[in-house]
Amino acid sequence: MDANHNEKELERLLQKSLPSKLIPTNPLELVTVFELGDPPNNITIYSGLIPNSAVSEALSNDQWEIQLGWGRPEFEHDGNVVTRYQRISDHDGVEPLVHYREFHTSWKSMPELTEEFRLFHNLFQNDTGELWMVDHNYEEVMVGRVVEKKVEVRLDLIRLYLAVRGMHLAIYYASHQRSDVTLAELGFTEERREDQQDHDSCSHLVVEDGWDAATFSRRVGKILIPPYPQTHDSVRYFYDGPPKSYEDFIICINDRGQEVRHTCNKGRLDNLFGANPGAPQYLTPVWFKAAVLDRYYNEPSRFSVLDGYIRCQGLWGHRIDNQNTEGIICALGDLGDLPPQEQAHWKAHNIPPKGGYSDTIKRRWFDAEFAPSDRIEDDFQNAYSQLADISRRMLGWHFLKPLHEDEQHLLSSIRTPTKNEQKEFDEIIGALVKTVVDSMDVKKIKKLIPPAYTTTLEKGSLTGSISVLNHFFVSHNVADADVHIETLRDLQDYRSKATAHRRGSDWNLALGKLNPGGGTLRETATFQIQKTVEFLNFLSGLVKDFKTTK
Repeated sequence: MDANHNEKELERLLQKSLPSKLIPTNPLELVTVFELGDPPNNITIYSGLIPNSAVSEALSNDQWEIQLGWGRPEFEHDGNVVTRYQRISDHDGVEPLVHYREFHTSWKSMPELTEEFRLFHNLFQNDTGELWMVDHNYEEVMVGRVVEKKVEVRLDLIRLYLAVRGMHLAIYYASHQRSDVTLAELGFTEERREDQQDHDSCSHLVVEDGWDAATFSRRVGKILIPPYPQTHDSVRYFYDGPPKSYEDFIICINDRGQEVRHTCNKGRLDNLFGANPGAPQYLTPVWFKAAVLDRYYNEPSRFSVLDGYIRCQGLWGHRIDNQNTEGIICALGDLGDLPPQEQAHWKAHNIPPKGGYSDTIKRRWFDAEFAPSDRIEDDFQNAYSQLADISRRMLGWHFLKPLHEDEQHLLSSIRTPTKNEQKEFDEIIGALVKTVVDSMDVKKIKKLIPPAYTTTLEKGSLTGSISVLNHFFVSHNVADADVHIETLRDLQDYRSKATAHRRGSDWNLALGKLNPGGGTLRETATFQIQKTVEFLNFLSGLVKDFKTTK
């Protein structure tokens, strides 16, 4: 073999760069704290929590202070008498960060990140082994991974845990390399052994004749990860929480036509109880484009946009005035309670004020009165829920079959659009059709049609949900049903032409039926939601009386 190849093989066998590869420099990167490698060239990694007082001794040799399987609970025995239960078996104060559980049956062995670490950071492990947490910005972030032969954790979480525990983390490793190049070809007359040590690591290397290859090398050692200093931001955040920041928002236009901004820090606002006299009041209305809500509508699994409120799961909530079609209004002081990245999002949609709060919000916030919502989406939700309740009680089944869990987002997408965008309009019409037309329980509705009526129909007439519903209305002489059947057919026709075909004259005709008054897409969507609400209320009234009159 040529000299260049031999030189590369020697470098690989010596493994001098291995320690530096095991610990990333970026604190947001993952550190491997456990690994069972596959031969022939493989590495085994384990880790142990070492008291700060034992660091010097740990770096004096390349031995592992703890082995796989150590550190489980045990009893300390004194002869035949059990004297003390130990949560972690004592190995001079060294604890495992990962427990490797072996069952010696058909059950697979498995690594498990120590419970204390998981509880400390409140980690969630999903079905694929990913570790997730909610950070200081209330964002869900992936911070680790636990799989059959490997465990990785983000470096900054390790160092914070170490700071609170007063410990270092030793990353133990045993790396094996094999080569077909002989010792002689590498320039050695005998096996080679060497020790490597610096301020945070130590290791021992042996290069010798191999039994399954010409040459075998093994580097065994440890690298110590230090804790964060007590002055580090992460440690201070843990004890005191992250520092709060506040954005400035437009609160008015002055006499010169200039925007006037003020901080949302409630500590610098007038609270009507003597604080900061002359400053803007806590409840000063701040206006935003309606599109500010798109971020929350687009993540229904995480956010809920309700009547007068936005909720981010159980992490935070925010009062809003979303009763006005011209925009969204918030109290200046309330904006200060939002996480910093949310404040920045709202600031990007901030506009000069167009007036005060809606009448509904004034009655709720200032007069302490009950005031129903003026939003069309709330009307739809109420009508939809009412029909579900009445049909279940009166018929014993749901006239509109409940949506699957994965389709629940359709209900929240039925709302006044935030913009005049075709995509948003199409999604709203599609959601109306899916939620109402496609969800009719056709089989059960057919059973409500008298047999004497069905015998008069041509074969194939009872197909399609709208057709079946129409025959149900006709068979029971239901008055004023035609207008609702027309609404459903117009919606279904548009959905079909908008999603299943290229846009053309047919699509324009279908859109025209939804928009006879020539309004904007935003106005048309609101109009169609209103017509659907009228249909749902009509159906609820019919079903409510149906059982007693049939």
